[in-house]
Parts: sequence; structure tokens; C-alpha cells
Amino acid sequence: MLLDDFATLPSSAKVTDEGFLELTGNIARVGVMPYSGKELGRDDSKIYRIYRSPEIVKATAEKLKNKPVTVNHPKDGISIVNSDSEYSGTLTDTWFDELTGWAKGKILLTHKKAVKAFFDGFNQLSVGANQVELEDYKGEFLDAEGNKHPYDLVVKSLNGNHVALVTKARAGAKATFDSENDSINID
Repeated sequence: MLLDDFATLPSSAKVTDEGFLELTGNIARVGVMPYSGKELGRDDSKIYRIYRSPEIVKATAEKLKNKPVTVNHPKDGISIVNSDSEYSGTLTDTWFDELTGWAKGKILLTHKKAVKAFFDGFNQLSVGANQVELEDYKGEFLDAEGNKHPYDLVVKSLNGNHVALVTKARAGAKATFDSENDSINID
């Protein structure tokens, strides 16, 4: 079995009878994230701070159910054209956790490359969107700890194409897999 070489998994992980890896994780969060102007088709020399509201993150969670999981972001997203090479699993369920402000999901990794990538450090999650509508609007987001985060733009709508396993997620280190403990042993 592919997983025989690994000693531990997050406690949310389950290995299916087929050897697939099922995990629960944090996909996207409410808050402010930095984007380069180049990514947005704006001033290349500027970093834009973009606010995602609870309503947008909740809508994103709902739209991501049954979407593909990839290892890194495919250049133009994922479609029938590149799914043979890019598809690594599926978001089998998604929801918005109002208490934490995170969109969460159950992820089923069905390809060896994805399971290997997960254990090689691709264990953070990042939403790949093919359509994002932004509004120029300056404001401040107050986080749960009382810290103010200024922003330049607000997400008005976001159409998620996939969720990627990455080594470093824009949403931060908490954009990873749930674990009640650090890990569990597997046979």
C-alpha cells in the first residue's frame, strides 16, 4: 500500500478501502489577502489587499462542492481538456463554519501523485478561481483578535474552479487539514 511508508496523518484523515486518502480541511477564509497587481491585471508594481466577506466565503464554499482537487494551480484552471493530467481528487462536501470564518471541505485524494505531494509538504489548500468580480472600495477588517486590516478592494463574487494542494497558501498556514491531535498512527 502506498501509505505504508508514512508514520502519521492528521487525525481527520481516513484511508479508504481503495487506498484513497480522505481529509477535512480549511479551504478559504474571511479576511484580507494580498494580491499582486500582475495577478489582477492592474498596476504591476502594486500589492492590492482584497477583502473576502463572510457572505462571499459562504457562497464560495457552496459553489466548490464536487469541484476538482489539483496539485498546485493549473495555469488556466482545470477542465475536460487537462483533467487527465491535473485531476487529483474531489471536494466531496463543503460548508461554511460561521464560528471560525472558514469555508471547509471534505477532500478525497484519488491519485498517487496527490497523496505523495501531500506527504512531500503540499498540505495547504488554495482556491483556484476562474472568475472573480472585484469592487474598488477602501476599508478596514477587524479580526477576532481586534486587529485592523486595511483593504483596497472587495470581492463581489468568486467562482471557484478547483482547490489546489500547495506548499504555502495565501490564506495562511491555517489553510490546511483539520487535526484534533497532531497526528495519528496508521498501519
